[in-house]
Amino acid sequence: MEQRLALARAFLHDPELLLLDEPYTGLDPQAVAHLQDILVRFHGRGKTIVLTTHDIAHGLEVCDRAAILAGGRLVWHSGGSFPGPRRWRGSTSAKWRRASECGRFSSRT
Repeated sequence: MEQRLALARAFLHDPELLLLDEPYTGLDPQAVAHLQDILVRFHGRGKTIVLTTHDIAHGLEVCDRAAILAGGRLVWHSGGSFPGPRRWRGSTSAKWRRASECGRFSSRT
């Protein structure tokens, strides 16, 4: 319930820039789906979302650009534009392989 309240407060004043840290934590699958819909609509209105998450699959569904940090270092980024959620939906293995090619990536979380 606290997570839902925190998210509601974040959206309440309709900010131009929304900073979310682990927004999916503590949410049931139905609430996650509802949050995804809200984030897509929010972004569709030209708003900016900066999102940190360990839930890579959900994060990639709502992003234009992505970056992976491991051990405090940037180990992979999508560059100037992201190919879009359809390419990555259901599997993040290609992204993880790219990150591991950097030589500093560890699959441990």
